[in-house]
Amino acid sequence: MRNKSLLSVWICGVILFGITGMKVNLCACTGLTVKTQDSYCIFTRSLEYAYFLDSHITLIPRGYQFTGTAPDGNTGMKWQSKYRVMGLNMYGMDLVMDGINEKGLYSGIFLFPEFAGYQKVSPEEYSRTLGSWELTTWLLTSFASLREAKEGLLRIKIGKAIFKPQRQILPIHIMISDASGNSAVVEYVNGQLHLHDNPLGVITNSPTFDWHLTNLRNYINLTPANPASKDFSGLKIAPIGQGAGMKGLPGDYSPPSRFVKAVLLGHSAEKVKGADAGVKQAWQLLNTFFITKGDVRATKSHGPDDYTQWQAISDLKNLRYFVATYKSPRLWMYPMKKAVFHTGKIIKIPLHDAAKFYDDASGELTGRGTPE
Repeated sequence: MRNKSLLSVWICGVILFGITGMKVNLCACTGLTVKTQDSYCIFTRSLEYAYFLDSHITLIPRGYQFTGTAPDGNTGMKWQSKYRVMGLNMYGMDLVMDGINEKGLYSGIFLFPEFAGYQKVSPEEYSRTLGSWELTTWLLTSFASLREAKEGLLRIKIGKAIFKPQRQILPIHIMISDASGNSAVVEYVNGQLHLHDNPLGVITNSPTFDWHLTNLRNYINLTPANPASKDFSGLKIAPIGQGAGMKGLPGDYSPPSRFVKAVLLGHSAEKVKGADAGVKQAWQLLNTFFITKGDVRATKSHGPDDYTQWQAISDLKNLRYFVATYKSPRLWMYPMKKAVFHTGKIIKIPLHDAAKFYDDASGELTGRGTPE
């Protein structure tokens, strides 16, 4: 049974059947970390999904009251936001699925189909229970560092609650990073919490994080350097063109392949200096994982098709959040220090989906040379 599950996520385009029968295509988000020479930590990620999530920039103030969700629609944990948060929501909800807080902590949801298995929760434990989709918001509003977040996770439960917009138990795992550059992956498997330190700073989707680390051993021969020429019975054979050292680098969109590609390309990239240079490099790396509509399909004959709905970059020291969308593939910067937070109210700002994505340089072509 486990081998069958591994095969299905490797193929990608997997269809998860929720308990009410809703079909959801889940599989293509990618996250990676860029660390600059001068210790800036930049985390970047893409959000691929088959159904439009209608995400908005979301501002959560200090002191906002939240109520979590326990199994069977019961009231879960209640808490008050300790820190301001900026990020992206989904379905108009008063939460974030990806974002940063004012202390430089990052957290984001990544889909984890077929492997997520949440905890058993008794009625006596409802007061410390959340739905899986609420976890990122709780982490960002409650903690200032990765260490604090990891300690806090030991005190709560994630139950088998239904995510109403999709009528299913939402299968996810979580990435957490802080401004120091440390990161971890949070997974619930077979009813148990697994906290994985993540020195690679990379995350994709299923299978489990430890499986991805084992699979990475298959690719340790790859290198950005071209291989040396070899002599075969007096015939000198040289590599054809540049990039031969990465021969065998996975190029498909499956989660295992994207994980390997993100690790190798991210760690091969030349270290840059300065936060802006780090953001630029993160953007360049992330675009190698962009999925155009039609390239990842549920079946051969028709969709739903996964595609890159948005891309986000988090500058964890300068508290800047950058976003690009499928319709507008250029970065828009949202500096948290300039954001206006309203007491007791969550603010939602539409994304720039209709913005122009290029600059017109025709003015530079006039008045030069001799007219024919």
